[in-house]
Amino acid sequence: MSNVIQFLEKIAIDSTLTDNDGWKKHLDSLDLAPELKRAIESKDQRAVEIYLGIDTKIVCALFPAEDDEPSKDEPSDEEPSDDEIRKVG
Repeated sequence: MSNVIQFLEKIAIDSTLTDNDGWKKHLDSLDLAPELKRAIESKDQRAVEIYLGIDTKIVCALFPAEDDEPSKDEPSDEEPSDDEIRKVG
């Protein structure tokens, strides 16, 4: 699998491999299974994933953290203390 990763990294970095002939020649020089080479040549992502035993479906979910203490901007459910009442009054 590292050969495939190195190949994909190389064609992403090397501008001389952007044309079809460049990266196909480089692919032919690698020692990869013929099925994998065909999947890469046909740009069949799912076939490459299956051959390598990987899954690129990634899910990310973010949940906001809950504050333990209410902020000063939000009204509080608690009764004001005597000191707070004296400061206001």
